[in-house]
Amino acid sequence: MVPLAKPGSYAGLTKILWSAALAAVIAAVLLPVGTAAGDNEGKRNKGAIVLLTTIPVPVIPANASKTAGALYSYDISWVDQASERYYLADRSNNVIDVVNAKNSTFVTQISATPPFKGFVSTPDCTSLGGSNCSGPNGVTVSGKFLFATDGGSRVVTIDLTIGNTVGDTVTRANDPNRADELAFDPHDRVLLVINNADNPPFGTLINVAANGALSVAKTIPLPFATNGAEQPVWDPATHRFFLSIPEVNSIPTLGAVVRIHPTPARSRRCTACPFAVRPASPSTRKLTSWVSAAIRRSIRRGVSGLRRIPIPRRPYL
Repeated sequence: MVPLAKPGSYAGLTKILWSAALAAVIAAVLLPVGTAAGDNEGKRNKGAIVLLTTIPVPVIPANASKTAGALYSYDISWVDQASERYYLADRSNNVIDVVNAKNSTFVTQISATPPFKGFVSTPDCTSLGGSNCSGPNGVTVSGKFLFATDGGSRVVTIDLTIGNTVGDTVTRANDPNRADELAFDPHDRVLLVINNADNPPFGTLINVAANGALSVAKTIPLPFATNGAEQPVWDPATHRFFLSIPEVNSIPTLGAVVRIHPTPARSRRCTACPFAVRPASPSTRKLTSWVSAAIRRSIRRGVSGLRRIPIPRRPYL
């Protein structure tokens, strides 16, 4: 079941484990200005996050046996502000679930051709030579195109007007691991896709043709990312991608943000440059200049500019 956030609010996803199923919860972080619910902030039992409703997610019978007959495994979700649709990468059903965020109704489930990998157990993935082989994983929408990542380092484009897969490529041939988070630059029509399950992780810039076809433009190695790489975002103001790195060069107290140029051929500097890096502990700050230099050397093929900011480490929830 998918509890839905109020349209126009910030949406987040919380995992709730019940005895028989895993449910996806989207909670609304209501703005204190312009909404009646915002006036309840700080009052008992009526904080900034309010459950509005729940929406059942249909279970495809063919997948029920390996997913407890419920929404067992899922990943990234995305809200398309233009259409007011919420998209969820649903590995339990090998589809993208679509919810109407305006009227809180379930719309449809979108399949890829060939199908997404779905939930792949650790033993099955290990037998393929990978560490995380499931899909779909990342999802984003721009105009009529939905972009999604999959196991086998796969990336697809689906035309939402007809439901067909119109683009299909891989970030690395014969790699069983998943392509994971992604972001889209609509100006240059470029995707940044992250393979976080590989060792070391890497990013891939992918060109998107007018018809949705995909072609790999550049691979960006991330050898300094020793604990994976997370969700990238596209910033139209700076015309750059930004990518969070939880750990740099096996230093647990050191994280970084990498700035990535969407079109390497036009960049006079590196494609993927260290933007923000700083140890959380003052005792290790002397390592900052060394780490910054190491990042610049390792990705000189690719980023631009460095600014140091505190990035405290926090335990995962």
